[in-house]
Amino acid sequence: MYSYYGDADVDIEKIPYTIEQLPIKALYKTNYPDIKEQNRLLFQHEMLFSISDIDNLSSTLERWFDSRKELDSTFNLFFSIWYKPDMYLNNKFLNLVQVVESYHRRRIETNEENNSSLQEREESYNCCLIKKNKKKEPYLRERLEALLKFELILDVTNELIQDKDSFLTKVVHTRNYLTHYRESLKEKAAKGKYLYCLTELLSFILQACFLTEELGLTSDKCYQLLNRNLRYQYTLDRVRKKNCFDCPKENL
Repeated sequence: MYSYYGDADVDIEKIPYTIEQLPIKALYKTNYPDIKEQNRLLFQHEMLFSISDIDNLSSTLERWFDSRKELDSTFNLFFSIWYKPDMYLNNKFLNLVQVVESYHRRRIETNEENNSSLQEREESYNCCLIKKNKKKEPYLRERLEALLKFELILDVTNELIQDKDSFLTKVVHTRNYLTHYRESLKEKAAKGKYLYCLTELLSFILQACFLTEELGLTSDKCYQLLNRNLRYQYTLDRVRKKNCFDCPKENL
């Protein structure tokens, strides 16, 4: 028997351990499925946009770098899905739900607070003092609903989400089930291909927000770019065939 370095003999009978107590170090490497490298260039219609779609590249890049600093953790959650495509579907969905909550809190809700008048903020503050009650954080449903009503992406959300109430309810039930695993929510949560579709819908809603609010593209340009994307077209086709929600109304 050799030592760890392989340069000295070790007499197993003279070491201060029994055979059962002999310490063993196991060295191993975590194995992830290899991502196959593409042997061809991506076509324009496979990407969300290309440099030829940007009117003012320097301004767009400047906006993106500023947003990257402000929303670093939000973007990290979102792009982890794209840089780790073999992530479990449940985790992809939960990541996107967390992105929705984070993005709404740090961008939409903050913008609303900044746009309110000083008098409105003072009245709200005084009201809180009188009630001696701090303002509660919005629920997931309220945050997601606010994104669906975001003016810059209405063309996209109205096209993708035909039944907003069912969509909101399904997202909330699925998040709660995957997070808390309550048996009462099991039949109400999206699964399989329906969970995949729900995940895609959340992803495109967020991408529309990023294109308009973060990169400064117009609503029309955002709508045009998304409808050119093959993945978006596939998701939209499923929506039109009403193949995104599997539960009847009583299970929503």
